[in-house]
Amino acid sequence: MFSSNEMLVNPVLGIDILHDASDPGAAFDSQDHYDRRCFPGTREQYIADITNWVTNPPSSIYWMRGPAGVGKSAIAQTCAEKLKKTGHLGAAFFFSVKKYDNPLSLFTSIAYQLATTLPDYRTSIDERISKDKTLVEKKMSSQFRSLIVEPLQEIWKQGKRVQPKAIFIDGLDECASGDAQAEIIKIIASSVSEGSTPFHWAIFSRAEPRIVSTFKQDNIASVTHSVELPISREADGEIEMYLRGGFKNIIDQLDFPQFLSSWPTDNDIRSLVDAAAGLFAHPAAVLRYVAYPQDSQFRNRLQSVLEILSNAGKQVSTSPFSQLDALYVYIMKQIPESILLAAQFLLFFPERSWNAATRQQHVSMHCCVFRISECTFRDIYHCLHAVISYEAPSDPFSSIDPRIDLTRPYHDQGQWFHLDKSITHHALGVHGTIRFYHKSFYDFLCDPFRSGIFCITTPTIYYKFLDHLIQDHHHYASSYVIDGSSMYFLPLSLP
Repeated sequence: MFSSNEMLVNPVLGIDILHDASDPGAAFDSQDHYDRRCFPGTREQYIADITNWVTNPPSSIYWMRGPAGVGKSAIAQTCAEKLKKTGHLGAAFFFSVKKYDNPLSLFTSIAYQLATTLPDYRTSIDERISKDKTLVEKKMSSQFRSLIVEPLQEIWKQGKRVQPKAIFIDGLDECASGDAQAEIIKIIASSVSEGSTPFHWAIFSRAEPRIVSTFKQDNIASVTHSVELPISREADGEIEMYLRGGFKNIIDQLDFPQFLSSWPTDNDIRSLVDAAAGLFAHPAAVLRYVAYPQDSQFRNRLQSVLEILSNAGKQVSTSPFSQLDALYVYIMKQIPESILLAAQFLLFFPERSWNAATRQQHVSMHCCVFRISECTFRDIYHCLHAVISYEAPSDPFSSIDPRIDLTRPYHDQGQWFHLDKSITHHALGVHGTIRFYHKSFYDFLCDPFRSGIFCITTPTIYYKFLDHLIQDHHHYASSYVIDGSSMYFLPLSLP
């Protein structure tokens, strides 16, 4: 407990409360955000169209829709970077499946980013939250009004102007709730119609039915400029440019300049472009697979990929994702059978192990639940490096407080120690976090028709998961003794 004097010396600022309620990692330029900007020279027309729209918008909402893997997020990030440099960007939030997918963090994050660039807005919102700390916990519509609209109105009443800025929302379809996706669109469209904010909103998403039907509503369609980014072989030239640039980077990083003119061959590039079939997610995964680990086997890894894709190309399929699926199947096949189930748990378990505040899956949580050693985890990551990203902890656990004794349990640290939310987060994240590079891999894993035996949503996986928990439950329960008899627990049951 704090004394009254301590509270006066160190008051809790409203802006700090807003920061804690936001997702800084969802910003386009955060350290945690995966760098996926467009390769120089690609998607130039789309980038020019969006940046021109910001300065001279025919409508205040821009919606770019398209299927998985066509490069929507890369365009969004590239445009956000350009607009940040010119001072036209107000905020940017990048939803990410199983990580930054909490709809209640959207408007708090946008509000915090606005507060970093608009001094008058920062003053207003700091005072508001200091008076009512629950503002950051309200439903989305209330958050939008109290954290964005009302502070702006207060500034306008003072006779001050707020310059129009762009706000980017990428991956709306990766927001955890379909109802929330529709509500976000409605809240923004209502604000545009009422003129309650001076912002131009750029939204990027897949054409999911709920999102499409919401944008089709007359009052929303009338204020929206809609653009489709399709799967198209017209992107072949840009994909080739992206591949050549990526392979050159691999050669430069590994310091093998002798291969610059001979590897990969033109035929190799053509095969990869054909396999990509207009999807940028495909060459991105290929390059990550070939580049890691950084050793002399990179040419052999590319040759293996080319052989797999050649065999897949001989099979008749109407799916635009057939070659991408073949690549994902090949990657999953690299996992030794002895650790495959552990890997599937790793990929399934995010739904049960996300930290509510950071939307990250903690490696320590997974390894603890499934009794997986650090060595086994690294073997899994070694196999899946092309599709999942591992992030080492940024700060050691001892950085929270130098008095923490890592050799002693929490309850034995002393009276000064209080296990609060911050300490819990650091404890869970002591071994780092993982995330999916692209949602297309998660979609693949969830569809048994695409991933087959590697699917993570089949009844078999659920039963194995439940059986593992029950076995662990009985293992640990058998170690308890009460009144001289073994302590018995009823079997676990899950809905």
